[in-house]
Amino acid sequence: MNYPVLILAFNRADGFTNTLNSLLGQGFREVYVSIDGCRDYFPFETRETIQRALEAKRNGLIKELNLLPVNHGILFGIQKGISWYFSKVEAGYVIEDDLILQDGALTEADSAMDYLMTSSNIASVNLRNIVPLAYILEPEATFRFSRLTTSHGWGTTARYWFESLNQRKDGLDISLALRFFRFYGIIPGLSWLRRYQLELQRIKLSPSQGVWDIHWTVFHACSNYQSIFMNRSRVLYDGYGMEATNTKFRPKNIEFTYLNGEDLTLSSPKAKIVDHSADAYLNRHGFSIGLIKSLKKKLAIRSRLRVYRKKPKF
Repeated sequence: MNYPVLILAFNRADGFTNTLNSLLGQGFREVYVSIDGCRDYFPFETRETIQRALEAKRNGLIKELNLLPVNHGILFGIQKGISWYFSKVEAGYVIEDDLILQDGALTEADSAMDYLMTSSNIASVNLRNIVPLAYILEPEATFRFSRLTTSHGWGTTARYWFESLNQRKDGLDISLALRFFRFYGIIPGLSWLRRYQLELQRIKLSPSQGVWDIHWTVFHACSNYQSIFMNRSRVLYDGYGMEATNTKFRPKNIEFTYLNGEDLTLSSPKAKIVDHSADAYLNRHGFSIGLIKSLKKKLAIRSRLRVYRKKPKF
């Protein structure tokens, strides 16, 4: 099945065009576009992107276009765009305007989405992969099962998306902590709990400072839903900087990809279990454990203070 695709765009007109062109190269797809509104201090920043999207719609390249009248930010703006999309489709992919899809990206992802549609415990498909094949349980398979998620090109169903919005947590409690530890393990669970705590603090201070993807991650943990990761990545980044969505800073991780046009036999993994080796690599390299780094930093500071205090006075 050829699933539809939503492009989330903002003020990167060239990035939007590049993403759209890479998407059109995947074969026929229904394409939806959602563009958040301008920020108050920059009232015309989305004008060029909107003009290009309207032209693409007139040319029949885009099925529907959603223009938000005001800026809602990277929490509510993203959620509103995705909710609009899933009010119109049963299942599909979501990509942002700093991602480029290589040849075959969605053909391979479709096999994972087909699996998701018949599964009772898989809630999302993630297109991007940074894990070397040596760390993957079944590297010859098209995809693997995981307890982690990413916002760098992904897919799900309308059911799971709206379920995630209805399960938002207002704060941390023992029950939530136990769910995290049971789902991720102790150390990764502490890391994700810390990230979620910081997110709740940001929202409390200013809702516009929130980010949507941590809530999507928490939904998987709270519901005990697994995800799917592709074993090869055909998703590349397009540009870096503060206006990019996923790549404000150049990633340190290497992209492990096939070349355009290189064939891959589509096959699901034989073992229907979470690939813990690949997840461990992602936790170490893709989702660096900030909690441990923070503790190490605090211990180093305290160690230096003790040395300083022990210095003899002259």
